[in-house]
Amino acid sequence: MNNINFFNNTGQEVKFSFLEKPPASSMTEAFIYVNAANEHMVIKNGERLTKSEYRIGKYRTVYKINMQSKTYHYSREVQSASKGRDFNVDLGVDLYVHDPRQLVEQKAFEIGRLVENYLPHWVETNALRYHIEEANLFHQFIEDFFTVSPLISALDGVGVSVRSPRVMIRQSQHERALDKDDYGKDRGYDQLIAHANRIRHFIEHGDLLTAIMLAESNPPAVKMVEAQIQKEESLQLEMNAHLHRLATDSNVDQIEAREQMEKLQILFPSLKAGSQQAQMRKPASSSDILDDIYESNRIKG
Repeated sequence: MNNINFFNNTGQEVKFSFLEKPPASSMTEAFIYVNAANEHMVIKNGERLTKSEYRIGKYRTVYKINMQSKTYHYSREVQSASKGRDFNVDLGVDLYVHDPRQLVEQKAFEIGRLVENYLPHWVETNALRYHIEEANLFHQFIEDFFTVSPLISALDGVGVSVRSPRVMIRQSQHERALDKDDYGKDRGYDQLIAHANRIRHFIEHGDLLTAIMLAESNPPAVKMVEAQIQKEESLQLEMNAHLHRLATDSNVDQIEAREQMEKLQILFPSLKAGSQQAQMRKPASSSDILDDIYESNRIKG
């Protein structure tokens, strides 16, 4: 939780006698002495108020200022301009006092609370200007804010500077889940294509039994191959040639061959149509040609 406060006290009465030394400041704590005329004396970096300065200035109040840098951190999922899509914004900045006199003169006791209240509202309001795919633009917008903005000017006016802004905009848990789901779908589609390619490979190489086994286990892949058969006449002819060899191979059990052919034609209806078309386009055999010549000569006498 952020707790940005540079005041170690809100002003206390100066109490030390002439017999003792005033307290020494340090690199991490500065003293601001104030008198009735509202004159300020800054004591820092290990120095201390001298007795003569105390006597002449008649300082009655001392403010102790923490000179160490303070870190503001903001991490939250915020709504983007894309409905239902969130940015995960992680923001960190360091604040430090460069002029403790100004901090006391302006009585900026609530400057830390200003930062803590303003920045979340600013981030969440401006996130609505950017769509989820514009994360880089939103990132740059936040970085630019810490260069020139009303908040930076207000802080500078009370002696506080901002340095080392750190901005990270990541996917929200919801976005990561969506991406994971999309990735799963992509992987599933890639696997489907790979399965279809394997079926086609075995068909093209005449391993019809393996092709059938693969096809029966993945109907979506079968649809892909069927679509390819419909589009590619050369693939139809090649597959029908394999079927023809299967049917005429004396080394193959014809019952098994018939079962394979029937399964393939059920799985891939285009094969049956292609087979019929090929049969219609089939050129005359040599015996058919001899018969035609004989019949022609007989008629001529």
